[in-house]
Amino acid sequence: MAYETLVVYHGKGGWNIKPTLGEIILGYEELPTDVQALIPDYRYLLYDLSRYTDEQIKGEVKNKIAMTIMRDMPREDIVEILEFVLRAAIHLLELEDKQTGMEYFETLVRYLLSVRADLTKDHFNELVKKIETVYPEGSEKIMTLAELFREEGMERGMELGLEKGEAKALARTAIKFLVKKFGSLPEDLKQGIAKLDVPTLEVIIDSVSEYKDPDEVKRYLQ
Repeated sequence: MAYETLVVYHGKGGWNIKPTLGEIILGYEELPTDVQALIPDYRYLLYDLSRYTDEQIKGEVKNKIAMTIMRDMPREDIVEILEFVLRAAIHLLELEDKQTGMEYFETLVRYLLSVRADLTKDHFNELVKKIETVYPEGSEKIMTLAELFREEGMERGMELGLEKGEAKALARTAIKFLVKKFGSLPEDLKQGIAKLDVPTLEVIIDSVSEYKDPDEVKRYLQ
């Protein structure tokens, strides 16, 4: 049985990466033929949503909504996105299976809240008011989701703050230990160490006694 790799793209611009592994690997064509034969040179199937018009996106309502929102969410004006979300919500909440419609609607709202950083409180409140006029239960659901995302965002922000503080302290420690061992460090090396994450800094600190030259640390730099 043959298997194909499917790439579904819905970024801001068109997909511009070569369609085969061989074309992606630098220097593939210069490799000896017997070496090329050992490298899988498969071709993936590309579904570039950014190239499709509304008329070209076909299928059931829920599938058309999913494809269209993925196509437009990263690139369209936020006001236009909210108008589409409103129209999509009406279609989803009018499905015969109300529970399924509500689940699809919840997924759509989660996607909106997680993708659009330019979504303001005023935008959101306006969307809730409009949905409330056609489906009150939908407005209740969207407010519940908004509160959930707000709490998750605050918790994640606290976690990131703690991680950054720990990384900063470990970077200072790593630099201090390396200076103590080698006498001095190049400024670019210090700056590189300051950008490393916690796990990498811990490895550097644990291995200081094994380094024979500061350049050995450069392999950890991004």
